[in-house]
Amino acid sequence: MAKKIYLVAIQSAIYVFLYYITNYVACLRNIDREWVTIPAIDCEIPFLGFFVWPYLSAYLLNTVGVVLIAKEMEYEEFKKITAAYFANLIILVGCYFIIPMKAVRTDFNPDGSFSLWAVDILHKAMFPYNTFPSAHVSYSFLTGLAAYAGKYKYRVFVMIDSALIILSTLFIKEHVLIDVAVGMILATVCFKEREKLLKLYKYVAGNYFGYAEN
Repeated sequence: MAKKIYLVAIQSAIYVFLYYITNYVACLRNIDREWVTIPAIDCEIPFLGFFVWPYLSAYLLNTVGVVLIAKEMEYEEFKKITAAYFANLIILVGCYFIIPMKAVRTDFNPDGSFSLWAVDILHKAMFPYNTFPSAHVSYSFLTGLAAYAGKYKYRVFVMIDSALIILSTLFIKEHVLIDVAVGMILATVCFKEREKLLKLYKYVAGNYFGYAEN
């Protein structure tokens, strides 16, 4: 179990590092989304501040949640899932550099409720970039797929939280539908091709898994 936690921790640390680097680069480039027309259907989706809580839960789902389902997972399958997460991350980072996007956030009064206060804190703590595809959606959907396929003890909780996280990205206006759709597609492809990705990853990364095993 210790080596699984080690791999999850390393992957999470790399994600956080690259996420903030790509956000900072987009900020320096003064990226805007004015050149992209937001479909009318996105404008019809209401802003619901209380969805900030499932949105924030993504950070727990994709660390603690992954560890919980990994506890029951065979190590070889866990390595395939780990390779899928890394492939997901690499593609996301590539998109953020090549197709940088900025969130179209809603103006609101942070004194309106505790949830709105939390949204305000989130906005102040996070850059509004890295929106296409949605990393929140892609990571959470991949975790949900892993839980569903393995029929693990915590799969129902993981799948419900994953669904709420996906909805939350729309309801707190951090993403639009195209961000969500492509994020889900990316997660699905990475999950279905996890065996091939593991073979590729072993070839490229060499002894990465060996470090954890030793």
